[in-house]
Amino acid sequence: MLLIQHLLEALFELPAWLQLIVFTTWSLLVLVLSYGFLLFCQRRQHRPSEWHPVAPFSTSITTLFALFLAFHASTVWANKARAERAHIAANMALKRLDNALAPDQLNLPEIRHKVHRYVAYVAKDEWRHGRNRVVSDRATTAFREINGMLLAAARDLPSPDATQLNYLINEVAHSRSDKLWLGANHTESSSWLIVFALGVVAHFAIAAVHFDRPKAGLVALALFAAASTVAYTSLGMIDDPYRFLDSLDPATSLVPMD
Repeated sequence: MLLIQHLLEALFELPAWLQLIVFTTWSLLVLVLSYGFLLFCQRRQHRPSEWHPVAPFSTSITTLFALFLAFHASTVWANKARAERAHIAANMALKRLDNALAPDQLNLPEIRHKVHRYVAYVAKDEWRHGRNRVVSDRATTAFREINGMLLAAARDLPSPDATQLNYLINEVAHSRSDKLWLGANHTESSSWLIVFALGVVAHFAIAAVHFDRPKAGLVALALFAAASTVAYTSLGMIDDPYRFLDSLDPATSLVPMD
């Protein structure tokens, strides 16, 4: 199962046009197998009409596939929305912390400089290189240093200011954890496998109701394969929730220090 997870993640990291080629190849393979099943059954039976399922049979299978595909799609879109909110929350938390450390507020330039370095590490290592799939050791070390410096500075600050800083640094930590977790755990391999399996069964169900009309069955299978390809590719392109979100670069959330 772990191997399948890695293969799916590698697939969804491919450019959209390569994903289209992969899913088209998969749909053509299923089309060939299902049409071969149709021809085999049609030629082997002396009376194909006796083996011909009623039309509602295939409708029930394709409806089951469509429903599960819809549930799967809702999960993919929900992950994308959660990831976007987590990334925006992380950027906003960093901006608020930076503002609190600015000269016109608490005026803690050393800690503020360390925050900017931390943001640079997050932007370069976690966002641009890993799309939040891997944790940056440099960013983690910088965050620990910031936390220690804030704890030391809090001793000399009024209680409300110290409480506010503690809240802001916790918000930065929680939002970073959320976006990293979503970036590393967005692919639901079991759900994808069920969708693929039901898609195969749906193709064979369509073939089964066309034992007596193989040419019509080929047309129906081709149309269903084309629709499946579009659906798979559309979801595959956004399975990585941080795809197409280049505008959320953490480096743009802070104003450079003077």
